[in-house]
Amino acid sequence: MSDFTKEQEKKYIEEKAIKCPSCGSSDIKFSDLCYNREMEVYSIGSCLSCGRCWKDIYTLTRISKEV
Repeated sequence: MSDFTKEQEKKYIEEKAIKCPSCGSSDIKFSDLCYNREMEVYSIGSCLSCGRCWKDIYTLTRISKEV
């Protein structure tokens, strides 16, 4: 996985991860959620158009009462 520019990263996050941060294609797919020893929760994204891969890293932002 290679790094993206700060501008690409910002645009990707603002667009709610619906397009490839490299080429802008919406033809993307994601792995199931995973976690590592550092308790980082993530999913691997890949673009079916340009072939780039990246890691979406998730953070806990809130909790809610179970219904």
